[in-house]
Amino acid sequence: MNNNQLLNEFRIISGTSNPFDCAIQLKEFNKQYKKSDFYKATKLNIFKAYELYNKMITPNLISRINELLDSDNLSEYLNNLLYSLDISAVINRFFYSINYDQLRETLQTFIPSITTEELQGMGEQLQIIVEKFKK
Repeated sequence: MNNNQLLNEFRIISGTSNPFDCAIQLKEFNKQYKKSDFYKATKLNIFKAYELYNKMITPNLISRINELLDSDNLSEYLNNLLYSLDISAVINRFFYSINYDQLRETLQTFIPSITTEELQGMGEQLQIIVEKFKK
């Protein structure tokens, strides 16, 4: 097992929310861990290695957050994210998720003077828009 594989295993284990379950998973993983390149080079027990992993991950995460919070880096990151985003898929997903009956009830709550026919007309217009985006 190389260091990247070990890192992935520790990431999986760290996803466990209960620290006692995490300790059990580490103990179960110990046999495989002892075959890893890292163990062979350092002879650290699995709990010390996991402690080292956690100590290194936190500063790296903080460093990455600080890097992203820089206005130029954040702008570049968001631009890249937006560039890769398929807007039509997002809009389609949005329109598919609308519960038109619930929307009608909500609108009637906020605009009690609106008639059922007007609400139905609005719903039909929204459905026409959805059909246009489906194409």
